[in-house]
Amino acid sequence: MASLSDLDDLADRVKGEFGTLEALFVNAGMANTMPLESTTEEFYDELFAVNVKASPCRSSLRC
Repeated sequence: MASLSDLDDLADRVKGEFGTLEALFVNAGMANTMPLESTTEEFYDELFAVNVKASPCRSSLRC
């Protein structure tokens, strides 16, 4: 999940099916196996979105 809206959608689906959301552990990650000089800005943006931006608990999840 690289998008914060994906996490919001997931929380809504879980709440809809189970009625409440007590905890949500989001474990996502990706790695780069290419040489550093071959890394593109687009790949770095995707890597950052998955590994850093999408992981924290969202306030809309009411954690």
